[in-house]
Amino acid sequence: MARFIRKEAVVQAFKVPLWGQKSEEEIPLWLSQKLGSGEVHLNKAGGLSANYVWGTRGCAPGDFIVLDETGEIDFRAAKDFETQYEAA
Repeated sequence: MARFIRKEAVVQAFKVPLWGQKSEEEIPLWLSQKLGSGEVHLNKAGGLSANYVWGTRGCAPGDFIVLDETGEIDFRAAKDFETQYEAA
């Protein structure tokens, strides 16, 4: 599981594999738990989504799902992720 730093906050991220491809890394425990609880689910595009009070957010295959220091999840496009985060 990769760790990244953004504005001095440590976050963990997982790259959603492309459709039909094997993931480059093992699914982290936090993501496995969120998938098991239904908090995060597979979407029609083959990526991941999460329901919020104000709607649904998600990502496509090849994008990142990010766990921040507060335990909240967010989604980032691959090109945005690479410019906003650096490996720790």
